[in-house]
Amino acid sequence: MRQWPVMLVVATLAGCGIEEVHSVAAPTQLRSAEHGFSAQVPDGWHVAPESLTPRLTNPVEIFSAGTAPVARPREGACAQVPVDALERVGPRDAFVTVQERFGAARFPDRAARFVLTGRVVHDGATCAGNEAELEEYSIEFRDAGRSFHVLVAIGPSAPAERRDEVLALLDSLRFEPRSTPSPHSGGPMVDCGGGPFPSGWRGRDSVAVGALGLPWVRQHAEQPGTSFDPAAIQLRRLLRDETLTARQRREARAALRAAAPDAHGIAETAVVLAAGHTATLSVPAEFRKQVSLSYTKRSHDRERPPAWGALRVADGDHSVAFRACPDHETHWIGGFVVAGAQCVPLEITVDGQTRRRNLAFGVPRHACPPHGDATQKRFELGLSAVRFPAMPQRTLAALPPAGRRDCASATSPHTSTRPS
Repeated sequence: MRQWPVMLVVATLAGCGIEEVHSVAAPTQLRSAEHGFSAQVPDGWHVAPESLTPRLTNPVEIFSAGTAPVARPREGACAQVPVDALERVGPRDAFVTVQERFGAARFPDRAARFVLTGRVVHDGATCAGNEAELEEYSIEFRDAGRSFHVLVAIGPSAPAERRDEVLALLDSLRFEPRSTPSPHSGGPMVDCGGGPFPSGWRGRDSVAVGALGLPWVRQHAEQPGTSFDPAAIQLRRLLRDETLTARQRREARAALRAAAPDAHGIAETAVVLAAGHTATLSVPAEFRKQVSLSYTKRSHDRERPPAWGALRVADGDHSVAFRACPDHETHWIGGFVVAGAQCVPLEITVDGQTRRRNLAFGVPRHACPPHGDATQKRFELGLSAVRFPAMPQRTLAALPPAGRRDCASATSPHTSTRPS
């Protein structure tokens, strides 16, 4: 996936966005305690007060700003792209968004100074209506032991000083090493991770057991059964698509070479836990050849780039314990490795109390009653639209809808649970 400065005015970033944004005659110093970074925003730029990609769980958007009026999250064709912000970029505007990637990303070390390289070439369909007209750059780097994607969009008639502002903003970014483990840290226990999860997730599509929530996990039932085929099968199916460009075909072949024969895509699902609580997710013994969990550093380190998001069931964990931060709600980013469409019983223990919930992956919800015993039945539902979840997001941004990963419907949990 590609991603994405002197008046004494400080705007503190908190939660999913920014508490205050000031327009001043000089660059504004911003600092995010939650996301551990600071930046100097050029005069006249607008900082997004909230995540513009709230359905995206990994990477996580930590900062967005541009010269156009402040954008808002909007339902669109691509879950990983701030569509509204891009469509607000006029001929003389610029926009920058930064996302942090958790897991085993092999990104190059940050250069001493940023340069605008990695031009995004649109061979076909785009996420935003005006994207083909924009000058876009995708930059990846590591800094302070963390991995980041940057997406830069510049209008076709932007003056030279606009590019200078972009580069000054990027050069001003300062990242702090994480003092607490990241959302993917640890072994069998993952500690205080990300901050509060975006509100509004409770409902029939989610599972809540005491202090623990699995936002929108029941939407995995809406995925076609073929989404849970081995990654190699999905990629071979994708390569038969005659509408692929030469570039897309090269990328799919590279992922096919890298993916293990028995690897499957990760059905991404966030875990949300109230402050001060502990919880454990466990896969029953009889299902451990078919299903595992991917929330720890150990499992994410076993991804094989460029086949991002594809793991063997054996690469995941059978059980993962979670411990929330003592003073605020905590969420972690990860998911399930599911070998084939099926019902999966999940044992959920919260503060010592264990309950079982049945989850549907690529099968109708009614086939998996929420409570009671789930049968270990594999479902063959026939061919349907393929959403392969292991390829880089920006790489597949131009794929037709049947082949995109995160440019599939933003409500598709197999791309990245709502966040998706």
